[in-house]
Amino acid sequence: MVSRTQFTSLLLAALLGSSAAVALGPVCHVSATVFEGEGLQSGLEQAQAIKGPVKNADFVAVIVSVIETALKFVTLLAIIFVIIAGIRFIISMGEEEKAKKARTSIIHVIIGLLIILLSQIIVAFVSTIFSEV
Repeated sequence: MVSRTQFTSLLLAALLGSSAAVALGPVCHVSATVFEGEGLQSGLEQAQAIKGPVKNADFVAVIVSVIETALKFVTLLAIIFVIIAGIRFIISMGEEEKAKKARTSIIHVIIGLLIILLSQIIVAFVSTIFSEV
């Protein structure tokens, strides 16, 4: 029989894996282009003509992109912490002290998510100001 600790570890690993796959799916995308032309040399010339997202971007756009990616990662971590606190709440099985700690953790994570949301709004606002200049 599986102990409660083993069950919690397995459940947490499954949740972390699936959450990471869902959250990082839109971030980690690959695009393919079919080159038309006279073989390898023509394909290399066409590939060199492609401009990457950072190559022509200005400094502000790069910084905004880095901050937005960091905020997405922190949001993923917050969601994972909510899941962990929820599991801790369920596992507490009526023990008031453990249930109280889990509730407190959930409240703290929700406050953190609100701060992340406000940060995303501020970044969007500041990036529009700098893009207009």
